[in-house]
Amino acid sequence: MGRAPPARPHLGRPPPRLPRRHGPAALPRPPRRPAPSGQPRQPRARLGPLPASGRPAPRLGLEGLHAHRRRRPARARPLDARGRQGPPARRPRPTARARRARLRQRGPLARERGPLGGHGPAPRGLQLRGLGRRARRLRRRAARGRSGARRAGPRGTGPAVKKSRLIGWALLGAAALLGAFAATGARADDVWEALFDGGEGQSTSSFKAFLEHVRSDAPKPKPGAVAADEHYWVVLRAQSKAQRTQASKLGLSIDTSDGAAVGGTADSATLQRLKEAGLPIASVKPLRSFKPEDFPPPDATYHNYGEVVSELQGLASAGSGFVSAFSIGTSVRGRAIPGLRIGYPGRNKPAAAFLGTHHAREHLSTEVPLLLARWLVEHAREPRVEKLLKTRDVYIVPLVNPDGSEYDVETGNYKWHRKNMAKNADGSTGVDLNRNYDFRFGGEGASDSPGSDTYHGPSAFSEPESRAVRDFVTALPNLKMMVSYHTFSELILYPWGGADEPIPDTRALSAFKTMAAKMAQWTGYKPQQSSELYVATGDTCDWAWGKGVFCFTFELTPKSQWEGGFYPGAGAVQSTFQKNIEPALYMIELADDPYRAAGGNS
Repeated sequence: MGRAPPARPHLGRPPPRLPRRHGPAALPRPPRRPAPSGQPRQPRARLGPLPASGRPAPRLGLEGLHAHRRRRPARARPLDARGRQGPPARRPRPTARARRARLRQRGPLARERGPLGGHGPAPRGLQLRGLGRRARRLRRRAARGRSGARRAGPRGTGPAVKKSRLIGWALLGAAALLGAFAATGARADDVWEALFDGGEGQSTSSFKAFLEHVRSDAPKPKPGAVAADEHYWVVLRAQSKAQRTQASKLGLSIDTSDGAAVGGTADSATLQRLKEAGLPIASVKPLRSFKPEDFPPPDATYHNYGEVVSELQGLASAGSGFVSAFSIGTSVRGRAIPGLRIGYPGRNKPAAAFLGTHHAREHLSTEVPLLLARWLVEHAREPRVEKLLKTRDVYIVPLVNPDGSEYDVETGNYKWHRKNMAKNADGSTGVDLNRNYDFRFGGEGASDSPGSDTYHGPSAFSEPESRAVRDFVTALPNLKMMVSYHTFSELILYPWGGADEPIPDTRALSAFKTMAAKMAQWTGYKPQQSSELYVATGDTCDWAWGKGVFCFTFELTPKSQWEGGFYPGAGAVQSTFQKNIEPALYMIELADDPYRAAGGNS
């Protein structure tokens, strides 16, 4: 056996008493087993030299520690009713709260102090109990030649963690290289040959040469292609009409105005042009941060393209004899642009037309004319409505831009898409249909940049949707009244929109103002000349008035972006339509002679 370590002082406290066995008195020790034949008897292990007290001092090393734990003092044995001794009473196990309190009293280095941690003697509160597992761990580490001290530092910085991370990064790098080879169309054999064999005629592979090969053979984007761009809601402190017109010309789609500021949508390039022009930008917010919900389920009241077509066909069946469905043309992607004619048979009757959704994201402008068609069919037997339908023809085209409207809702979230789905020369998508008519085409308020929301297109009537409206209007010589529904801002606008000056026909201007003021009483909207807000050329109603058709632009509910903007929710549909029933009937009545509104005949 090894030499026993020297005795240590008792650390300022009485030495532990030798344990006694169970019972009132110590029992005699069991006899020693006889040694095997031919072997010398080993002396009994002792805990150390006897001190002056006559009792052996406990060793403070690992061996002495465990020997001391094995000789724990006997617990008191309670007596039963007959005076007999029962089993030893168990010590109550400390609760979790008590154990945590003890650890807090010991401090953060409690398990590092004392004879095991090398930080001096253990304090009185730290007993020897519970350190056996730590002692065994230290002994195993010492046997493996490692230090028993605990490593300092945050979690996740040990050598094993670092090694696993290096392996993970190596695997990710290999996967990226293999993916790059796959993008170039290389076969698997070529990949392994280039990585490990160095290719034909080479002994080792060149990593730099491999990367250059991947970069040179990777597919290149088409020249002039434009990636999907971020769009923003921009607020300008533009108090003058000149500033608003300049912003619209630079590509800002102005959708709301309160006199002191305007708000609208812009892409990144348009935003940069606004900054370079020095226009006072109050705020910029990405459109994706608004996060509106799609039609289903919150906005299930709204109709997509298929539902619009089905609704119009159902109304044609329900009103057979005075209702008929038709199409005014096709869109960029080949969708039919549906329409409905409501009126009893008759020749050369005055006509009124109601158009919706030139701009894809303005879905409320689809619902109002669609509900108007349903209301006229359901109330066709009422005296007032029946008289109108016998003397007038009503044409309703609720969805001028079906491609853009479908694109705006097809992914489960609104995309804030305004234009149609035409592919431009630079790879961007869409033309603003309400800047594509040929009244002062390409002038103020219409952008030359294909990526902007107010891009006017390569030429007037370059888009099949605007051509369909043109052919539809010119084919109706008796058409005298027209409405183009838009959202939002709660305005009633009349020509000109593409010129600062009013229309030269003073009687017509008086009729426009009178009708706008009358309809404003029913709706609560603000009547004004369109260019009072800002100048915008290529507008639908400017072109229609050039053809002699009294045309109004209705900017429907809500009044601002913060009240719902383009996506005010299902609750806005019925309330907005109820406000616009009387204005629609009023314009149908005046379709025979709109000048009557000014108090005279044409």
